[in-house]
Amino acid sequence: MTTVCTSDVAHISPGIEITTTTTASDFAFDIGDLVPAADILSEIEDFQSASTTSASTTSVSTTSASTTSTGIELTTTTASDFAFDIGDLVPAADILSEIEDFQSASTTSASTTSASTTSASTTSASTTSASTTSASTTSASTTSTGIELTTTTASDFAFDIGDLVPAAASVNKRSILSEIEDFQSASTTSASTTSASTTSASTTSASTTSASTTSTGIELTTITETDFGFEIEDLVPGAASDNEGSILSEIEHFLSASTTSVSTASTSASTTSVSTESTSASTTSVSTESTSASTTSTVSDDVNVAGQVESITPTNGSLGGCNKVEISGSEFNSTLQVKIGGNPCSVTNYTHSRITCTTSAASSTGTVDVEVTTSGSTLVLSNAYTYENSSAITNLSLDKFTVNGGTNVTITGTGFSNTSGQVFIGDEEANILVWNDTSIEISTPSIAAGSYKLKVVLNGSVGCAAGSRNVTYEFSVSSITPDKGSLAGGTTVTLTGSGFTNDSLVKLGDVTCDDVTVTDSGTSLTCVTKPPGKVHVVTNAGLHPKFGKGYSWNSSTVEMEVGGLLSVRWSISSLIDDAKIGLYSTDSASNKTYNDNGFNIARVSKGKHQYRFNQEGKFYFISNCVDKACQIFLGLTVEVNSAINKVGTAFVTLANRTASGSFDFTFDIDETPMVTRISPNTGTTATIITINGTGFSTSTTVKVGGKSCDVIGITTNATITCQISASEELAVGIYHPVVVNVDGKGDALLQMQSQKKRSFALTPLITRISPNMGSLAGGTKITIQGSGFTNKSNVIIAKQQVPCDVIDDESTYTSLVCITRASTAASGNISVTVGSTAAECFGNDCFFEFATNATPVVAEQTTDNDFSALTITLTGIKFGTNASAINITLSSGGIITSCNVTSAADTQIQCDLVSRLPVGENTVSVSISGAKGLASFSIKSHQSVDSPAYISASTPTLGSTAGGTTLSITGNGFVKDDVTVQVGGVPCVITNVTLSKITCTTGARVAGPVSVEVVSNGVMYPIVSYEYSNAATPTIANVSPATGAEGDSITLTGTKLGNVTSDLTVTVGGIDCNVTSVSNTSLECTLGAREGGPVSIEVTAASFGRATVNLSISFRYILAVDDFSPKTGSYGGSQLVTIDGAGFSDHTIVHICDLPCTLENSSSTQITCRTSANPNYVDSSSSTTCEVKVTNEAQIEDFAITAGSNYTYSGAQTPTITGVTPERGGTGGGTEITINGSGFTLDSDLTVTIDGSDCVISTSSDTSIECQTASHKGSIKTKVTVRVGNLGIATQDGADFFYIDRWSSVFTWGGDSLPTDEDFVIIKMGQTVLLDTHTAILKMLLIDGGELIFDEAEDANVSLRAENILIVNNGRLQVGTEAEPYKGKAEIVMYGQLRSKELPIYGEKTLGLRSGTLDLHGRHIPNPWTVLAATADVGATQITLKLPAINWQAGDEVVIASTGTRHSQKENEKRKISAISSDLLTITFDSALEYKHLGVTEVLDDRTEVELRAEVGLLSRNVVFRGTNDVAWNDEIEACEAGFQTGQFATQTCFQGRFGEEAGSDQFGGSIMIHSSEPNSGEVEARIENIEVTYVGQAFRLGRYPIHFHLMGDVSGMYVKRCAIHNTFNRAVTIHGTHHLLVDSNVVYNVMGGAFFIEDGIETGNVIQHNLAVFVRQSTSLLIDDITPAAYWVSNPNNTLRHNHAAGGTHFGFWYRMHEHPDGPSYTPTVCQQKVELGEFRNNTVHSQGWFGLWIFQTYFPMKGSR
Repeated sequence: MTTVCTSDVAHISPGIEITTTTTASDFAFDIGDLVPAADILSEIEDFQSASTTSASTTSVSTTSASTTSTGIELTTTTASDFAFDIGDLVPAADILSEIEDFQSASTTSASTTSASTTSASTTSASTTSASTTSASTTSASTTSTGIELTTTTASDFAFDIGDLVPAAASVNKRSILSEIEDFQSASTTSASTTSASTTSASTTSASTTSASTTSTGIELTTITETDFGFEIEDLVPGAASDNEGSILSEIEHFLSASTTSVSTASTSASTTSVSTESTSASTTSVSTESTSASTTSTVSDDVNVAGQVESITPTNGSLGGCNKVEISGSEFNSTLQVKIGGNPCSVTNYTHSRITCTTSAASSTGTVDVEVTTSGSTLVLSNAYTYENSSAITNLSLDKFTVNGGTNVTITGTGFSNTSGQVFIGDEEANILVWNDTSIEISTPSIAAGSYKLKVVLNGSVGCAAGSRNVTYEFSVSSITPDKGSLAGGTTVTLTGSGFTNDSLVKLGDVTCDDVTVTDSGTSLTCVTKPPGKVHVVTNAGLHPKFGKGYSWNSSTVEMEVGGLLSVRWSISSLIDDAKIGLYSTDSASNKTYNDNGFNIARVSKGKHQYRFNQEGKFYFISNCVDKACQIFLGLTVEVNSAINKVGTAFVTLANRTASGSFDFTFDIDETPMVTRISPNTGTTATIITINGTGFSTSTTVKVGGKSCDVIGITTNATITCQISASEELAVGIYHPVVVNVDGKGDALLQMQSQKKRSFALTPLITRISPNMGSLAGGTKITIQGSGFTNKSNVIIAKQQVPCDVIDDESTYTSLVCITRASTAASGNISVTVGSTAAECFGNDCFFEFATNATPVVAEQTTDNDFSALTITLTGIKFGTNASAINITLSSGGIITSCNVTSAADTQIQCDLVSRLPVGENTVSVSISGAKGLASFSIKSHQSVDSPAYISASTPTLGSTAGGTTLSITGNGFVKDDVTVQVGGVPCVITNVTLSKITCTTGARVAGPVSVEVVSNGVMYPIVSYEYSNAATPTIANVSPATGAEGDSITLTGTKLGNVTSDLTVTVGGIDCNVTSVSNTSLECTLGAREGGPVSIEVTAASFGRATVNLSISFRYILAVDDFSPKTGSYGGSQLVTIDGAGFSDHTIVHICDLPCTLENSSSTQITCRTSANPNYVDSSSSTTCEVKVTNEAQIEDFAITAGSNYTYSGAQTPTITGVTPERGGTGGGTEITINGSGFTLDSDLTVTIDGSDCVISTSSDTSIECQTASHKGSIKTKVTVRVGNLGIATQDGADFFYIDRWSSVFTWGGDSLPTDEDFVIIKMGQTVLLDTHTAILKMLLIDGGELIFDEAEDANVSLRAENILIVNNGRLQVGTEAEPYKGKAEIVMYGQLRSKELPIYGEKTLGLRSGTLDLHGRHIPNPWTVLAATADVGATQITLKLPAINWQAGDEVVIASTGTRHSQKENEKRKISAISSDLLTITFDSALEYKHLGVTEVLDDRTEVELRAEVGLLSRNVVFRGTNDVAWNDEIEACEAGFQTGQFATQTCFQGRFGEEAGSDQFGGSIMIHSSEPNSGEVEARIENIEVTYVGQAFRLGRYPIHFHLMGDVSGMYVKRCAIHNTFNRAVTIHGTHHLLVDSNVVYNVMGGAFFIEDGIETGNVIQHNLAVFVRQSTSLLIDDITPAAYWVSNPNNTLRHNHAAGGTHFGFWYRMHEHPDGPSYTPTVCQQKVELGEFRNNTVHSQGWFGLWIFQTYFPMKGSR
């Protein structure tokens, strides 16, 4: 407690109150939303304690003093203290606490200095109990300073100040801090305190004689946005700009509420009393102002103080409200309420001196008071605001709307103006359709049901129109009828309520109610229920235990209730031969016979089917044979339980809003009609269908396939009969579902299990045929009445099967019209089939007869001789007298000519041709409509009219020897597309042909008379005469000038040119020269546009023909360059250069610095081209200046050089690309790339493209560009092109980019997910995929014309894992290339086990190449093997080599061959390298050698040197092809003591472990098989080098070798080089039916069976050289030849084997085994390899083998030729 003692006045002043603990409940926002929440609470508490100075508890005693002191109370800060949402600031975490910490750091309490002090004691405000301190001074002067402003730095905040301005990284953080400091110093003043004298002080009290105290407090200035260097809206992303003032105001208010300063000033001999009472942990600082002996304190706005309202702007507004006003005054705070004329004004922003609010509507006009209530006090500004009535709403066309909006409403009124404003319903804005001064038309917004105010907001600051209206959005359900219905659906449900539209969605629980229909008023809605039965989906995505994924249902047993729907779907790859799935019902799970009691779906590779189960029971289905071998069946069992009623609550939704009201609907079995039988199940529109069942009523309808079946009768509610009307046009030949619907209940359940028995199939019906008789000649038009027809129907007549051709556009569903073909006399029924469904004949009205008495006959035909207007007369019988029914035509070669009938009698017809006839024979056809048809001709010759070939005239009769004369030939029968004219044997070029006239242009010929020969329609016309005459030949003797360009005029002189300009045609170089004047001897013309160069002149006179031109004259179009621009550009090229001049064309060729400039656009006077890149660039100082040459394609030697002006490639203007990161991206685009270089930023445009696809630039500088790639069609290795304005493009030395789809990107696989285990992956033609990851274990990878390329990065580590890989259709699998071997680490891992299903030919666990390219290229190993330089003894850990171990690495494995006896196979040793010497000749192992390996040279008696040195082979490579080991087969095999017996006739007592300890395995490895569809097909390229091949080959399987070239024919250029092949179970490299393969420098080790194996004996030209084979061992799982294997097994001597080594094997080094003829699939008696010439066997080495080094067995007699 503090003791207070005074003489006259005692006062205790309360201090600052600090709450002890801040909790989440102190905040309006959820503290958990801020991250981290705990830090925020802590920061706020720290702020409060830091911004409050320690207070001392003081007792004051005064003689005569009146002291009133009130402290400042700090309240807890909450989010509600701010107008903006704290969560809008980014980052949200720690913002409140940081602002508070900043303030406490920059604000300090008052300090007091005393001149002389007797005693002083200070107690911190943070203590939990009060401390008592007294002070006594005799004569003291006290000075107190107020707020101390410290410098603010970014470190004063826990968050990054830049985070407050998201997306504006360029905002200067220092500037923001500085602005906050400036604001604080501007709004806070310090205070000083001075005391005149002090008498005494004691520990508990202080007394003074007289005191007068004056204290000044904090002055807060108004904050505006200009006080800050940053934009306020940047602090609150998305905040509207009109809210800035509110944010500023809130910051002011927060600062004033949380910051106080103490200032005391004393005059004369007065004393200031400062009292602090501390209880618990509560402290305060004081600000006082006193005069004489009285004290008044100004405090924070939590204390009731005097304020005022000074003004309002504007002072008037609309009676309808909506005006924004600003009220000025003082002492406003967060408890504001504003009323204008008693009407609320909604506050949108405020400070302590300013309020912004929006007026609400008033009831009447007039001037009113403005009232501001703040801190419990009401401040009034009288008669300050006037409500005016300038606009008003008088009427609404509608006041009830639907919740989906879109209702058109007209608002009428006055004063709206003609400028559109806004209309609001509630808070939602309506769409304005029409706006004028007295009327507004709107489309309502979508709003939830309820009542809202509609207001019109006028344009500008006018406000709202008066008379806002209440409107209602309606959406409710008040009843449902009926409330129960059928389990089969189909119940028509009626819902009453309000606000319904046809867009309403209705559900009954989870069951859809479709076919929604709504009344106009929207108060009633009907819909039809769907069946409530659950859908059970079954697919073939299950996993078969033997055959894998896709060969089993995902669920083989399905349980459901009556009414449930089974949906079965399946899909099998079409690449698998004849793999298909069907499905049909059977009697049991084991039965495979269709029981006709369900459905039967045919086998397809992809299909689906749905079936609803309407009866209880257990039902069985089987799939047919899935595979070709009929090993796989998919069985399915469906167990159906009894029906259960289902209840669903009806709800209606519209625009994602749900109507109010809740009513249940029951799908009730008792309300469900039942159908037990439909009979028949097939029939016509005449068939009466009978339906038996229960629960029917007189209001029952039936539909078949959605078409009505008209109900004929209903008996005892158990039987219905109906008939399908032809007007429904139901499709025929299809089993359509039958639906029986009972009004008020719904659809019936069809209880028949057979899907056909639930259906009805319509058959076509013939009811009538007309006519029933027709002509033997055919042509009778028959109309067939009935139903079920299509224009694709097939009509056949009588047993003779006479076709009747259907007329498409005259046939309908109920009527077929066809035309008969000719027939002998016959009669019988007409049959109609639609598809495969035959029509039924109703009654006996399907009869038709081909009859003589219905056949018109022409006995005679005569014509007149005038073929320009031919009349034909036909005599005969049965023509009739109706001329309009008779149609006569004549046809020749597809040309049909009509003959109009002019008279008709039963025995004679006359007609006139509408045009001439084609020359030659024209066939006459007479057709009589009705019951007759085509007429027959009794005399064959009378059925044709011969049109004669004659020429009546040919003009002119003479013309120019140069040709060009227009010849007109008149006559008869010329056929347009079948006519030729020869004039003197020279073709006359046809220009026009009619039946009576030919126009053609003659060719050149020597002078003299000639014949004109005309042939048309295969007929030769009579010859007419023509003469080529010099007298009729114009001439050109001279041209002036001899050169010219477009627009120039030239003069030609000569003879016979005439005097009419329009009669002359002049071309110069094939371009028209426009004739401007002419005389008989001279003409002038104006040149057209043409490329420069020498040209020919051609003149044609209409009256004679073409002129001869003096061969000595010549003319040249000018080719010239006047200027070009620009004259400097980038060494990168692609600059657009414009060249002006003459004689240009699209054939013009431009070279700049002897480099092509690619033409882009051209005219005769201007061309533009793009420069080529110039390789002479060094740096920015480079400069290359040279000529610009222009030539035309036809005159390469003719060029023009720019006069006095050259082009310069400038290094200073050359942007450069030094690198692109990343260097690859997907073809779908979206890759962000960075382009590094120089010269990228200029004032001109900057663009980036990659092979024509844009790369959209996001940022750029002089040295860097960032852009995002666009999509690209197909993969390509290309260059990035950076174009800088018109300087050209950047140099591209470092611009490589690869458009390729990465395996690791989901977008490569459709944007869904990456392939997973067991997937079948296909890479199709046109697709290139980059493998940049470890794949899942694929069931199969099919490279079908596409490409798979392994990631070529040096640090790549990828693997391809699959059971099978097959390359077809020119696909490609690439791991490195010959030129660029693979640098990273790559594996191809083949999976599978002994019982895996095999692909035809290629088997399982195989990489197969059928058509395409296989490139496998590991890191280059120059010396894959070498020999020891010195002997390595037992226990040695180092060996020395003869050749350097280039590219061998620590961690690699090597094999050291045995140098022991024939029994030393176990002395072959494998070791891991631990170190390699710097000279690469010494390698260190991780473990010691167990055997001695020689490295010596022996000299024989004849001084021959023999090298006895162990071979050392490298087994490791960076690219690995391997099979997987099925660990289930693994076991440890102990060494067999007896070991391997090498004797030829020795008995092997050891089956396993004969070479020491071994690990057992499945001996089922991977395989690479190269096999095309045909030998020598050229479909395949295989190049394999520097790879490791291990755990490969498959025991007990022929053809499953590690590397197998199978029946390939000539493979020149293919190879297997420098590979390591080890741990194999079936040989190493097998060459079968293959020639000219190179097998070079490979290392093979631990191989079962013959290693390098030439198989059938047909193989020749193969080269096997420099290979090392170590430990090739016996196999008992292959052929007999492999029981005694050879490292090199040769069946045809005509191959090359040289420089090879074999060591440490069980039997032979080299074995030549030649049969009499090739065996296996290569057998031919024409080859005898026992007598072929030896290819080459040289410098091969064998040692330490169990048997022989070289064995030739049995017979070999090499021959050359016949010797």
